[in-house]
Amino acid sequence: RALRQLPSRALSEVQYRLQGLFPSDSTFQFEVDLYVPLVVGPVTVPVALRNLDVDALCWTAFKLVPYEPFCKSAEYAFLAKPKISFDLSVANVLPITAIPLLKRLFMRLCTDEIPRAFLFPNTVTVDFTPPNVAAAEAAYATLTKRVVSAEEGVETLKLRYPEQWALFDSLDLNNDKVLSPLELFAGLKDWGYTA
Repeated sequence: RALRQLPSRALSEVQYRLQGLFPSDSTFQFEVDLYVPLVVGPVTVPVALRNLDVDALCWTAFKLVPYEPFCKSAEYAFLAKPKISFDLSVANVLPITAIPLLKRLFMRLCTDEIPRAFLFPNTVTVDFTPPNVAAAEAAYATLTKRVVSAEEGVETLKLRYPEQWALFDSLDLNNDKVLSPLELFAGLKDWGYTA
C-alpha cells in the first residue's frame, strides 16, 4: 500500500519502508507429516489454507555492487507485528480455525511467536553472491578503499552531503562514527517507524 525510501548509511545501500497488504481468496494445499509415538512412520495429513490476508509493515535493505548479480544481499524485517487472518482445514473437510481454542493457538503462533523472530532489529539476510565472484569483490573493495581514502576525507563528505551527515550525526549516539543496529533501531523508534 505504501513504499518509502529511507536514508542509507552507504551509497551502495538502498533501504525501503514498505506497508504491504496481501489479500487472497485462493486456496493453498500442502501436506504435513506428523510423528505419532506409537506409529512406526510419519502420518501424512493434507491441509488446506484459505482466505489468507496479511497486513505488514516491513523494512528492506539492498546492498548493490557494480558487477553481476548487481545486488549482493538483501535484508528484511518486520517493523511491527503483522496482522494475519486465514482459514485452516484438514483434508478440506474439518475446519481447524472453527474450533476457538485451536484458532487462538494458530493466530497467536502466526501473529506473535513467529514474527517475533523477524521483528526489527532482528533481520534476515539473503545472500545473492555466487561463489565465483569472490575475487572480483575483493578487487572492487580494494579499489573503492583507495578511491575513498585518496579523494574523500571526512571533511569533504561533510561538505558534499550536509543533510546526510547531519542525519548520521543524529543517529550516532556514542560518536564512534559507526551506526550499530541498536542506534538505528533507536532512531527508527524516535521517528515513529517502529513501536
